[in-house]
Amino acid sequence: MEDNKLEIVIFLFSFIAVVALGLVVYTFSGSAFEHVYASTTVREPEGHGRAALGRDVSEHGMTFRATAYCLKGLTKSGVPVNVGMVAADPDVLPLGSIIRLNAGDYSGIYAVLDTGKKIKGKRIDLYLPTYLEAMEFGHRKVRIEIIRFGWDPKQDTPHESANLMAP
Repeated sequence: MEDNKLEIVIFLFSFIAVVALGLVVYTFSGSAFEHVYASTTVREPEGHGRAALGRDVSEHGMTFRATAYCLKGLTKSGVPVNVGMVAADPDVLPLGSIIRLNAGDYSGIYAVLDTGKKIKGKRIDLYLPTYLEAMEFGHRKVRIEIIRFGWDPKQDTPHESANLMAP
């Protein structure tokens, strides 16, 4: 009888652990990540960032040089690296910017949450989970569209968002 109770406890513990892990994976997966940022407000670039972008700003995006990295660790913004993140020159694309990347199989919505010593000017560095993927990505020209330029928590309050939606 005690063996049966132990098996039930182990089963329940395992079940709860699997469900919790599934929720964590879903929360940080690309689809959940894109869903959060797809609903953000679109803002025009301004200040020194616009000057750094130059005349290449258009409705169809800008051309950037892209590379990929696979190093684990914390980003400049303080969060662990994850799929859906890119590093950029903060003078061009400040931390918190959200971009739409057009890069073949790697196209999608990305958050600028990291920087890099060699990432200067119109360059981005995509985080990819494996060395092989990063090497296959190589370096290439890509098109990006800015969905949100930087992040100012004072401007992204529910009150401000409600004002932007008013007629």
